[in-house]
Amino acid sequence: MRNVVRVLFFLILTFYCVLSYSEQVNVYVLNTGDIHESSKYLKKIKSYVDITRTNHPGCVILLDAGDMLTQFPFSKYVSPQDRKTRDLASTTPKGEKMLEWASTMKYDAILIGNHDMIAGANILQKLLNRYNLPLIAANLSHPSLYLSRYKIVQLNFRLKTGKAVSIRVGIIGISDQDQKDYHFPNKADKEKLKTYPVYNPTINKIIDEVAKQSDFIILLSHNWDNVDRDSVSALKSNKICAIIGGHSHKLLNEKDNGKTLIKSGVHGSNVGCTKITWDSDAHKVLTVTAENKPMKEE
Repeated sequence: MRNVVRVLFFLILTFYCVLSYSEQVNVYVLNTGDIHESSKYLKKIKSYVDITRTNHPGCVILLDAGDMLTQFPFSKYVSPQDRKTRDLASTTPKGEKMLEWASTMKYDAILIGNHDMIAGANILQKLLNRYNLPLIAANLSHPSLYLSRYKIVQLNFRLKTGKAVSIRVGIIGISDQDQKDYHFPNKADKEKLKTYPVYNPTINKIIDEVAKQSDFIILLSHNWDNVDRDSVSALKSNKICAIIGGHSHKLLNEKDNGKTLIKSGVHGSNVGCTKITWDSDAHKVLTVTAENKPMKEE
């Protein structure tokens, strides 16, 4: 009798564990950043993204943390090696080849970086219209640009149990807050740009607005590392689970106050992969893990 009880207990426990696990799903957030018009790793990036989407249908989000484009002619600060690597920089009209590639990738959101208006805000907007690219930024404005402050990405899929699940992911874009960092073809165009600090009441209002529409939030940032680290504590919302950044050209993968900060280097040499485990029954994020995947040359 005692053995029968033990077996029943084990079966019930196993059933409970399987049922609980079956209510969990992994969302994979892939990110590029600071590609700077380099074609060096583009084929490898596309292959990796395609494979991830095939392996995890309906559960993949693709983001870019800014500076797909680059300053051209190159400044004196760009090394000879980087000049060679940024081989798409001389295309005409400026940025066309890079943004044409981006359109084939089906990005869910692209953040504007401080180099992305080098040909002029009006030319950038024409290319965005041509290639239907989802550019976002919550803390800057320019009269020639039509920017969304955020994007709500909805994922729809079925669990192994057959249960239909829908997850809403809020993506908020926070660009470089220092207006002097931006590159334009002329002073007049640059003077039309307005930037706003990361830490201001407007950003917090946007976060509150997005929180009401989403299950969890990702901050897509093009700021220096110290600004991103400060964002973890300054921008208070328990729905923010990760900051995906760029601008510094560094490889970062760290946690602060339970929030993940990941940056994936420069020229597309790495693609960030942030895995967010969501419990559809408890309706909450269970874990967030991140890694940078090297894009080895073919």
